[in-house]
Amino acid sequence: MIFGSALENMVGPKCLLGVYFGGGLGGHLFHAASCIVANFGKDFPCIGSSGGVSGVMGMAMVQAWFTRIKLAVYLFLPYLIIPRRFPVPALPLIALFFILQIYYG
Repeated sequence: MIFGSALENMVGPKCLLGVYFGGGLGGHLFHAASCIVANFGKDFPCIGSSGGVSGVMGMAMVQAWFTRIKLAVYLFLPYLIIPRRFPVPALPLIALFFILQIYYG
């Protein structure tokens, strides 16, 4: 994860682990509530770590929104791979993550 080690240095491993498991529990409770209230998603199992990852990304939005992340981009050409790294502000990457999570479900 792009933000994991930086957040762990900021808040400590116990706090980061608590946010991860709390986000996972919140994601599962939200899924259960949507199954009960909106009758949506009963046929889909609730497995994975998207709630925990969303919790950590939300923490990154609050704690480390001002940092710059080195984003790696690979250009694939025939017989040649060109790696490039671009420093990007963290906030647009985190916002893009949440927009994609909301859009794709």
